Amino acid sequence: MTISLLDLDLYILNMKTRMPFRYGIAVMTALPCLFVRLTVEIDGQPVYGFSSDGLAPKWFTKDPESHYRDDIADMLRVVQQAFRHGQEMGGTDTIFALWRGIYDRQQRTPAMAAGITDYLWTMEQLLRFRAPPWRQTISQNLAV
Repeated sequence: MTISLLDLDLYILNMKTRMPFRYGIAVMTALPCLFVRLTVEIDGQPVYGFSSDGLAPKWFTKDPESHYRDDIADMLRVVQQAFRHGQEMGGTDTIFALWRGIYDRQQRTPAMAAGITDYLWTMEQLLRFRAPPWRQTISQNLAV
């Protein structure tokens, strides 16, 4: 099996919370929800996967001086960079090989290089592996 990343579409739906939610240095009263449509090619056939996750205030950046709008832009930039890393790899044999290749390429993220944070944001943390459109067995994922 050969897996290649073809296209990434990002959509944001702004949602309001029922009541304020305080955690860390943030108080959340609204939450943009990121929806992802990932187009991959598996053995020459295009396949679509969908995922969504909330972009919670100050979840990845802990800087109290940064504006939340800038934090969202930074998180979106990281998702797009992870996708570009996957495209640069070409085809892989397993989803694990794809994930590992992206992870290895993100050991110094654009956010780290830009001085936004010293925390390593991974595609796993941002999308939590909800986008892959196909099912693979554990044995397929372990083959590297």
